[in-house]
Amino acid sequence: MLYKLHYLLLSLLAFGFYGAGLLDPIEYSFSSKFIVFLILPLIATFAVILLSNNVKEEDLNILHIKKNYLNNDLLIVIFISIFLTFISLKFLSLSISNDAYFYATSGLIHVLKIAEILASKTSFFNDLNVSSLIQILSFFIVSGFIFICFILYRLNLNIKIKVVIFLSLIFLLRFSVSLLGGNQNPHPPFVGFPFFFMSPLLGISDISAKLSFFLPYLFFTFFLYQSFKNYASRIVSAILCIALLSIPAILFLGSTFEQSFWGMLCFSISLIFISQNKNIHYQKIFFLITIFCFFRSSSILACIPVALHFLFHNNENLNFKEKIIKLAQASMPILIFSPFFLFALVENSDANIGRISFDENIFLVSWYIEIAKNIIDAFSIVPTVFLATLILITVNQRLFSVGLLFFAVLILIYNLIDETGHPKYQLEYVVPMLIFYLILFLKKYTSQASRIFISIIAIGLIINNVNLIWNFNNQCLESSTPYNEQKFEYEAKFGCNFVSQPPFKLTDAYNELRRLDGFSSMYLPGVYYDGTLSQIMNGATVQEWKSITKILKNQKEIERSHKIDWRGSNALDIDQNNEIRFVIIADVLNAAKLKESLIELGWLVRSSYTHPMFYTNVTLLERRK
Repeated sequence: MLYKLHYLLLSLLAFGFYGAGLLDPIEYSFSSKFIVFLILPLIATFAVILLSNNVKEEDLNILHIKKNYLNNDLLIVIFISIFLTFISLKFLSLSISNDAYFYATSGLIHVLKIAEILASKTSFFNDLNVSSLIQILSFFIVSGFIFICFILYRLNLNIKIKVVIFLSLIFLLRFSVSLLGGNQNPHPPFVGFPFFFMSPLLGISDISAKLSFFLPYLFFTFFLYQSFKNYASRIVSAILCIALLSIPAILFLGSTFEQSFWGMLCFSISLIFISQNKNIHYQKIFFLITIFCFFRSSSILACIPVALHFLFHNNENLNFKEKIIKLAQASMPILIFSPFFLFALVENSDANIGRISFDENIFLVSWYIEIAKNIIDAFSIVPTVFLATLILITVNQRLFSVGLLFFAVLILIYNLIDETGHPKYQLEYVVPMLIFYLILFLKKYTSQASRIFISIIAIGLIINNVNLIWNFNNQCLESSTPYNEQKFEYEAKFGCNFVSQPPFKLTDAYNELRRLDGFSSMYLPGVYYDGTLSQIMNGATVQEWKSITKILKNQKEIERSHKIDWRGSNALDIDQNNEIRFVIIADVLNAAKLKESLIELGWLVRSSYTHPMFYTNVTLLERRK
């Protein structure tokens, strides 16, 4: 029964360490609602431990690696990873942007709070980079947490005693977090966890933040290659992996900091598992989905195809009632996520179900034509045609209907949530479908001719992908100012709208700022969630961080009093604050107007950098002495 500790560890991290789904006891006066959300994770976790099926420890392994795998296939996977890394360098070199700052900050929330306390209590760390301080603190926290979990995991005690210890620890941590104000973040607690977990090794920077997503992306390469190799040769599998994962839209999503990435992975991996149609361990899949739910709430939709497969394609000789009972037992791990899911629905409905609106046009052909246009716009025409072809030629496959029904459900839900055609939402459900139907194709067509056919198409797709990435500005951009600073949207030609986050690069501006010794007197307006993570990532010392934080707090208070949009700023307010000597203008509302207004007030342009690929501009302005 040691496997049940996996569930306890997951609950400890999500509900204990991060305190997910906790109200502020002062604000809610220790009300019954506060108590319910405080203890509900403990009840749910205990129920899973009590009611879930007994499973062997080894059955919870996500991947079963064959003994000869490393000898035969490691070099191929390394080659694929190097190729993908090489063509994504321009993506990886960008700064994180927009919502990524919020996600990354939530992952570092513990070390940021401790660093703030240390900075306020002593001057000992003043000359140390904040990123180095956070890296040190992260090392001790991560190491300590791993050590405690290891001890509890390996402790020679009865499983019942271990359950009591874990649940007690979860309660103590949740109560402690509640006394600090709780955690009412509507986003899942793990969205910034990879960044925090890797910070002791990779440090705190834009590239380390991106690598915390890109490295799992490369690991997915290994998983996808292994899945293809079940039905094709090594060469064909490698070509298909490169062809799919080098699609610009997928590559950009994998090299940024966006929670939709985890939904894409969850849907893809779940569909890959059920596509095998043999030796399927359903409880393992549901547990995997549960883990992904704490990264991306929409991952819970992956339960749909798994449940359909269990009910209608499971080879066990059971009647429908018995299948329902067994399905309920297998899906028990999802119950661990239910307290946070309920919290998000009740307390933050505007961020989830509040965004869903019934569109009276969903029954009209024009509505579905618009959806198809959105998919092509984000995914480009060649991969979309490839997907449509795979769907058509696998129509007689046994699992075809499972994938199609899931596809239809996702299309309906995602387009009721967002009608703008934002690429991240399109990719989240289109990519898994492409992978799923490609596997169905490989299973159905096993002849040498079919392998040559699919390889030729894949090679053509690779050429198309690389050409689109390397010649993006020439092939995809119609304007020298593609970023709409009013809508915060990046606009490219039809079929090229795969840029899911604003592609800004702040590095050069910060390097110039360092040369001018201007960190202590800088201001960065825009979509940075009133935080200082950008400055921390770019080398601010503790002493400079104190000054930056003070300036930011004062300036935001002034702007709020003048009813300035939190995403923007006002040139006159900046000019009248003599503490501000430098301003970086990048991802901010009406950036061009703000820059022009400051120049009219006498500010000087010290550097102006336009990205050669994305044509986004970053300007450093200095107050005239």
